[in-house]
Amino acid sequence: PPAWAGRAGGSGAMPIERTEYIGRIPFGARAVSEGYCTQSQLDECLTVQKQLEELGLPERIGEILVRKGFLSKDQAASLSAKLHAKPVLAGYEILEKVGQGGMGAVFRARQISMDRIVALKLLSKKFAHDPAYKERFLREARLSARLSHPNLLTGIDVGEAGGYMYYAMEFVEGRTLRQMLAELGGPPKPITANEERT
Repeated sequence: PPAWAGRAGGSGAMPIERTEYIGRIPFGARAVSEGYCTQSQLDECLTVQKQLEELGLPERIGEILVRKGFLSKDQAASLSAKLHAKPVLAGYEILEKVGQGGMGAVFRARQISMDRIVALKLLSKKFAHDPAYKERFLREARLSARLSHPNLLTGIDVGEAGGYMYYAMEFVEGRTLRQMLAELGGPPKPITANEERT
């Protein structure tokens, strides 16, 4: 995984691409990949888990691994904490995806150093190596940082980390243009110079 893919409060790594940038690795697979248990130990516990489910006694795989002595309670707690941490990119803790466009995606994120919520725009990796797209992305970010108006988002930061171009900007809660247009039944009818406004 890329070096930037650390997690807040943990040392685990996870690339952003999982489930379109953010996702989870199952507990058992993570326990094996980090060397806490072997695949055969996990398989044994998965068999027990399936038998318990068939009896109507569901149990988490972590609890079974601890009960069988393959993991300590501390190891299970540490692994669980890593799995529930949010991905971090260049000092931004990614919280949720809020939009997708032709060139990339936008996430609600927390700027860790300032403890504030921001919108984090990521240029899709398929465009990140194209100099023309990178320049267009940087130009948009730098231009927004120079403008100051109540109806414009303020640019905060721009850079590159782990093969991703990112652009952090002010996050504004509310409805999207798509949601507003849907509520109105579509875009308004254009008005020509000869028509009166109602």
